[in-house]
Amino acid sequence: RFGGEDVTLTALQAVLRTGGGVENKDFTRQVEGIELGSGEEFDGRPITFEATIDLTSITVNEVEAFIEGESPSSRVCEDFDIIRFTTGVALPPNVPTRSPSSPPFRSPFPTPDADDTACGVQAVIDCEVLSGGGRLSCFNIPLPRNRQCSSGGFPAQLEFIYVGGSCTDNVRDCDGRATRERVFITIVSERGNLLLSRSIEQGDLIPLVGIDEFMTVTISTLEFDDSGVPINGDEIQKFEMETSCERSSDLILNERFASFRLNRFVTEDLEWNAVLTDIKITYSVQLQFSNPISAEINRAVSQSGTSSDEVTVSYPGPFPLIGPRDRYVFDTATFRANLLDEDEDKDYIFNLAIQAESRRGNECESIEELLFTID
Repeated sequence: RFGGEDVTLTALQAVLRTGGGVENKDFTRQVEGIELGSGEEFDGRPITFEATIDLTSITVNEVEAFIEGESPSSRVCEDFDIIRFTTGVALPPNVPTRSPSSPPFRSPFPTPDADDTACGVQAVIDCEVLSGGGRLSCFNIPLPRNRQCSSGGFPAQLEFIYVGGSCTDNVRDCDGRATRERVFITIVSERGNLLLSRSIEQGDLIPLVGIDEFMTVTISTLEFDDSGVPINGDEIQKFEMETSCERSSDLILNERFASFRLNRFVTEDLEWNAVLTDIKITYSVQLQFSNPISAEINRAVSQSGTSSDEVTVSYPGPFPLIGPRDRYVFDTATFRANLLDEDEDKDYIFNLAIQAESRRGNECESIEELLFTID
């Protein structure tokens, strides 16, 4: 680090891309909770991993590392680094001679036939936790440790779901009833922090930061100005609620607060507890790094879901020609996992199979699989 606030590390991930595919590594558990002061560097045990690389052909390899941390003021910071290196390049033979000899003009190893290696595509599956506040990957989604925020102080984050409804006993100065599917919501904290001011639909997740003792929620009809920008209309419900992590505030997961339902809270020490979390899966294709020959996709099929409920999708063509710098996205799907439902299958499986043909007429295929369990 070269300055700035103190930071607590929250995630470290790496991706190795070789001619043989993509390998994901998650080192979050090894760095999570490590604190670094301004100007300090991590001087612990080096974090390493082993990989097998085919040396019989020239391959461009890439290692990408992504690190993330959070400051005491709940600011999320991140950085990444990439290193590329080539393997399979033959070295001159190390033959002892009495006098120095010139290296050979040609490699002593056979050169792969370009016509035999002229087709190479890579199926790619990306997974992103949308409601993790930037702190989670799909491989470290925790089940809630606590149902109530009672650790003291103020939560680093709160997240509600707009469900609509009447007033409840756990809020104060409540008036009105919100039943519309689309509304405009304004939320202001006790100390005057504007936490939210935008249009919301029923079922939307509402993440909040900058929380203090109380907040005032105003729900209005949704109107639009002359430029089509959403604005608040007539007030239909207004209430106040306590938002500290004290038992008196009753910040309990899945509890209703008038038209809101509490979905997630993050304590001051960054303990993450949630009911529902949104996860986005993206299926795409690109050329292998070692292959510069454009290819045409003939067939693409994905399987997604849990071990007990998989859905198969075959993507219709025609698909564009994939060049060295191209990445074509077949589909993006978002699903919502219920972390409190003990009966819900939490073993997730995602597959993408691709068949392609290069401009030279060579056929190739790629299969990518992504597995993770929420536990």
